[in-house]
Amino acid sequence: MPPSSSNEICQERLLWVRADKPSSWKDKKKLVQGALEASADLIVIDPSDYERVREIWKGSIAAIGRASENLPEDLLVIDPNPDIEQANVSTSKVALQEVAGARDQEKVTGLLKHYEIVVVDCQDWRIIPLENLIAHAQNAGSKILATVSGANDASIAV
Repeated sequence: MPPSSSNEICQERLLWVRADKPSSWKDKKKLVQGALEASADLIVIDPSDYERVREIWKGSIAAIGRASENLPEDLLVIDPNPDIEQANVSTSKVALQEVAGARDQEKVTGLLKHYEIVVVDCQDWRIIPLENLIAHAQNAGSKILATVSGANDASIAV
């Protein structure tokens, strides 16, 4: 019997906080502190902020970049521009993919076969149904994470 709601599809929820977008350290630090208060699972940072973030954040840290870059060993690298043809040789376990339409959804389906986690960034979750991507992730033995900009977006996405 198929799940009756997306909550049944989403068996695990993870909170990753992006603290790599603000330009000032003051604003980034506020996000790191907010992630601490929210008991986030992981924080995404700019690699240049690694030392400052590590002083206040003891949990998992990720950065968007290429695994070939000179990055700390405990930093999870998120591939910012995944290519299905190159996925087999990528040392990154996580991919970030913007989803704007059907072609991007097909690409995510392919990426799920090569990455442990695919983070999907969609501007409008009312257009892109997350349930289909979650089902593909489950079939591939991968996880899918969705970016949201607030609680309202989160409720629409799931």
